[in-house]
Amino acid sequence: MRSITEYQDYRAYIADYYAYKKRTSAFTWREFAKLAGFGSPVYLKQVSEGKFNLSESAVERVAEAMCLVGYEVDYFRAMVAYGHAGSSSEKHRFFAQMVAIAEENKVEVVGAKSFKFFDSYRNVLLRELAPAMPGVRPMDMAKVCRPELSAAEVSDALKFLVKNGFLTKDKNGNYRQCTKSVKMDDSTAKSLAATELQRQMGELALSAMDYPKTERDMTGLTLGMSEKCYAEVVRELAECRRRIVALVQSDPVVKKIYRLNMQLFPMADIATSHCDPELVSGEAISDHSFKHHKVLNKKHPSPKRRKK
Repeated sequence: MRSITEYQDYRAYIADYYAYKKRTSAFTWREFAKLAGFGSPVYLKQVSEGKFNLSESAVERVAEAMCLVGYEVDYFRAMVAYGHAGSSSEKHRFFAQMVAIAEENKVEVVGAKSFKFFDSYRNVLLRELAPAMPGVRPMDMAKVCRPELSAAEVSDALKFLVKNGFLTKDKNGNYRQCTKSVKMDDSTAKSLAATELQRQMGELALSAMDYPKTERDMTGLTLGMSEKCYAEVVRELAECRRRIVALVQSDPVVKKIYRLNMQLFPMADIATSHCDPELVSGEAISDHSFKHHKVLNKKHPSPKRRKK
């Protein structure tokens, strides 16, 4: 049976615990439920299948039935709360608890390294900044950041980056990246941290509105489109990001660290309204770079001019 800290889904842990006991003894769901004090012999089976949730009192009984002790109980409790959390902020909070419990007890949580890397913009920033400032002290790095960081914040981030293999440090105090880029995948840990990172970057983007226009480029489009068109736009954005990454990686000199946000999100959902979709089938485009503005409507074209 794998360590509990290798799990992020408490239902999967219950199912695997049952399967492990079944392989090594004549264990049944009925016996499992009885040990946890449940009247229904299939209740825990249904919990593992996602049909029911565990109550707070049930969590303690199930933990005891699975013979969890010490930090394992705390981790299981946090894992259940994580599984029941409704919002991304709640999920983020409970996953952070799982990571903290594991670290405090010197055990590894699968995905914890990626979670902690993407959980703070400071890690992402300093992974790019430190190699561009060879031999510079954390205090000096802190002063060039926008907004300015403290020397302690920079020092802590650098220690984390080196310890977890994102940077290396030579005897002269110079930093180098271990890989050209760190890609965010679809794992639970990274997706949770990604939400938090994007929130932080969004806040930084708001503050950057006060920078001179020669130092920042901010434009936007408000678009009316179909689901098919949306999928095509997403593919175009992915290809654009790929080309930008290739362009930046071929640049031998780093003078500034930039953040590029690409955000495409719904502002209205016509499909869920009572409107006739045929009446709003046109494309609406508003370019917030103020270069042009046009609205097209296929159903109601402009009237033709009368011939003189």
